Amino acid sequence: MPPEVALKVTPVVVVAACLALTASTPLVRVHAPLDEARPPVTLAPNGPEPPATVVQTGDPAPDVTWEGPDSRMQRLRDLRAQGHVLLVFAPTRSQLLALERDRDRLLALRVLPAAVLDLRATGAAGMARRLGLHYTIIPDPQRVIAAQFNALDPSTHHSAPAWFVVDRWGRVRALDRSGVPESGYTGLVSSALALPAPGAALPSRTR
Repeated sequence: MPPEVALKVTPVVVVAACLALTASTPLVRVHAPLDEARPPVTLAPNGPEPPATVVQTGDPAPDVTWEGPDSRMQRLRDLRAQGHVLLVFAPTRSQLLALERDRDRLLALRVLPAAVLDLRATGAAGMARRLGLHYTIIPDPQRVIAAQFNALDPSTHHSAPAWFVVDRWGRVRALDRSGVPESGYTGLVSSALALPAPGAALPSRTR
């Protein structure tokens, strides 16, 4: 066979041999490994994340911490060691003064009033001096305490007006996140703690 004919035939022969070899080779199915299950991706909302649980009546109160006027850290348990606690969040000036007017009657019930303000420690101390307040003012400039009590405005992430009555054992006995009353704090805590109001006549003991 002439060389030029052999060159033309050789590619055809090679292709045919490859096809025959492919047809005779058994197919082996290879299963690709499945991807491991991954949790869905979620996007965190802007601003501070809300607390995992909402504090409700009967729940343990968060043992929050803040900077006191002497730059020493204080905790809610320090107040509870002296009695029950009335926590008022984001009160107005008039509400702060109303709380001062009820202070002595609250103390007679062994209830310590405390106001939580969106201020630094120095600003909170200054406001207490200007208004003549003689109860605990809790600075909360980063709204950490308000967040733990779920007392944040969802649109502004500032403290929202709210109040909580915490008994000396650390349980929330009553709360209201819809606002802060302008007066009547003594009756409020008396009802929450089932205490007689100061000056109320106690029932005589039966023999």
